[in-house]
Amino acid sequence: MDKELAGIRRIFIELEGEPEKAKQYSEKYAELVKSAVNFMKNEAKIKPGQEGPFVAEIKGVLKNLGVQPGETRRNFISESLDKKKWDCKNSAFLVYDVAKGLEIDASFVSTPDHMLIVTKSFLLETTDGTFTFKDALKDRHPVVCETGADDMADSFSHMNRGRAYARQGDYGKALESYNRSIATDPRNFLAYYNRGNAQMMLEKYYEAIADFGMAIALSPSYVPAYNNRGTAFLGISQFKEAVDEFTKALSIDPSHAAAFYNRGNAYVSLEKYEEAIADYTKAIALNPEYEAAYNNRGIAYGKLGKEKEAEKDFEKADSFTRQKE
Repeated sequence: MDKELAGIRRIFIELEGEPEKAKQYSEKYAELVKSAVNFMKNEAKIKPGQEGPFVAEIKGVLKNLGVQPGETRRNFISESLDKKKWDCKNSAFLVYDVAKGLEIDASFVSTPDHMLIVTKSFLLETTDGTFTFKDALKDRHPVVCETGADDMADSFSHMNRGRAYARQGDYGKALESYNRSIATDPRNFLAYYNRGNAQMMLEKYYEAIADFGMAIALSPSYVPAYNNRGTAFLGISQFKEAVDEFTKALSIDPSHAAAFYNRGNAYVSLEKYEEAIADYTKAIALNPEYEAAYNNRGIAYGKLGKEKEAEKDFEKADSFTRQKE
């Protein structure tokens, strides 16, 4: 099996313990890459190393082969092959392997949002069903991780496997995969972030705080890491530190409803009920169906003796519960 293809290495990592299944999907993936490369060479008449024509043709070529990027999230490449719908990371792997097949110098980079492909003159974004190639992306996407292509590809593959374990509730195996991801590429901030989330689920709050701190060091504008580090501080009853983290998150993204909600919880623990009510109210304004915010605002009102306001919020929270039944 041609493990020179980044997508095939990813398949074997994602389907660890299922060698026959991995072999089956690797063959399908290799055939897809081969078809794209042959089409580019024979039909589009693209010569080796011609970056501009490759950029102009890749979207149409993949569309002709049945590839629809930007349709799913956090799936395995095997699932993309089955559904013929590719999220930004999986489609990035596919585009990368096709580029290498055409002898185009390409590598992976990571931004606070997702993975991009970088060539000599372009950054390639594969989200929302479109491919966009232009130097302007360098201004729109601050690159926080630009390492060797193999390191980046394999690191994200191990991380994706960890996410799958986490969705299954197996946080021990998730940690093992995140550890491999970080060992492969120590600058993969998302691996630290995801490992922090797994540590949280295992109530290892100090370890989680350290991991979120590494994610922030590598990507200082990554709001979820601040928010989740604040939640970890709540777990060890360091409420003032938690408030600081949520405030940092909101200074970057004032529309982050969860950060307002979580800061409200921290204020309740500090018995600052007026501040808590203000934050819950902002969370509700951003998300009018935020059931937990209504419930906790009701609790804060109760602490202030405002029984009518509390009852109104509890009734609102209950209405959401009844809708789910």
